[in-house]
Amino acid sequence: MTAPLRAVVVALCCLFGAGACARGNEPQLAAVLRDRRDRADVHVAGASHPTELGRPARRAFAISPPRFVVPSVTRLASGVTVVLAPLHDFPTVSASFVLDRGRCSGGVAADLHALALGGDPEDEARTNHRYLYDIAAPLHVAVHADMTVAHVHALSLLAAPAIRTVGPFFLRPRPSKTDLEGARKWSERISSVESTRFEGRPFRVGARILFGETGYGTSFGAPTTVELAQTSDADVAAYREAALSPEHTTVIVVGDFEPHTILRTLADATANGDRSKGWRPPTCIGDAHAGPLPTEVVVVDQPGARQARISVLARGVHAGHPDAAALDVLAASMGRALTSRLSLEIREKAGWSYGIDMSAHALRHAGLVSVSGDVEHSRATEALTAILRELARVGSEPPRDDELARAKERAAAVPTTHAQIAAQLAHASGVGQGFDYPEKMHRAIMTVTSDDVARVAATYLTRDKLVLVVEGDATTLVPRLEAAQFETKIGR
Repeated sequence: MTAPLRAVVVALCCLFGAGACARGNEPQLAAVLRDRRDRADVHVAGASHPTELGRPARRAFAISPPRFVVPSVTRLASGVTVVLAPLHDFPTVSASFVLDRGRCSGGVAADLHALALGGDPEDEARTNHRYLYDIAAPLHVAVHADMTVAHVHALSLLAAPAIRTVGPFFLRPRPSKTDLEGARKWSERISSVESTRFEGRPFRVGARILFGETGYGTSFGAPTTVELAQTSDADVAAYREAALSPEHTTVIVVGDFEPHTILRTLADATANGDRSKGWRPPTCIGDAHAGPLPTEVVVVDQPGARQARISVLARGVHAGHPDAAALDVLAASMGRALTSRLSLEIREKAGWSYGIDMSAHALRHAGLVSVSGDVEHSRATEALTAILRELARVGSEPPRDDELARAKERAAAVPTTHAQIAAQLAHASGVGQGFDYPEKMHRAIMTVTSDDVARVAATYLTRDKLVLVVEGDATTLVPRLEAAQFETKIGR
């Protein structure tokens, strides 16, 4: 039988429930379904016999406009929380497995744990990754401050085998020595290029000043090689035993499926998940500064650097705080687009940078506001001065009506795809909010006024509440900063 004919036979067998979707045949089916997906008239043709996901095979699909969803929530016998949002508008399913523990409770051990689950897909030991990749449902794992998320996106007919693979993999990961070695190598590669990202060493140094040497202080930027060396495989195992359990796991499924079939699939996939014995609520705030913040510019020495990397950070608010929406709009108006104030001043007018980013991170227990960017090394002092000037100005000169409208449009993104909806619900779960949180935030953002933006700027971003960090060649940076009346100190 030729390969094309075999693929067609496999697809037809799956559509008619003949059991050909057993592990091993999905790659051929994926090829057929990808071809269907890419056609202009998207549909699944065939008999009305139920498919593996319990949905009649004959259905016409039409892309829905951006919208929020109201999911159903249930709890399996294993203790896993399941959030379902069936949407029959396109033949795909997105599933996010969320562990509501991340870097704030695990530090570098959480990084390595996540990478052992889903780092380098080229690692030969990771048969689960290869299988998912073969069926066009690659696994993406990310660790954040408050959560670890494994996300898989598949065509509808292949969603069940993908979920059956990820469930046990996520809940019962006992990383082998090979997996952990691969995770360390991958983390070292990430660290080696971290200086090209906004959330690099200056960002990490500033977060430690704000939140201390544990908790959220370890949650931003990639770990250093020293931190990796100080974190043993036993530390990773201890984190796993303390944090990973069904009771702290949520599975979010969005897309073209029937709920009863997904629940049955998840019950089977999570039935034997380990239950942690030593879990305790993390101290995510850590040993943060109780008194005044340092007034000096912290210089992170990078001898021979051609660019300087600036991070200006301040404490924000936790998710669900009344000021979270206004801080998000403030960040969007100041630094998320080329037309925002910081980019206009530093990129368009002065030409010192390719762009300046500003973000407001509303976390489970705290918040962080950051301004970050790469600038010409010789212009680092002028760029830092301009950033501080613009942050001070917005308190007295809030966004104009047109600026405010653009900022709200950027901040109040409405999901359009199954994957985007799943990601928003996963974020809500990770930061300890209800699953109506994305829509609540959208409504709150749309009601923010210019006065609200000015108020939060004056409340959270005054000079005494800012941490200033610049990475570059200290022999050049320090004299220039001090000549501009900045006090300096060398940071690590």
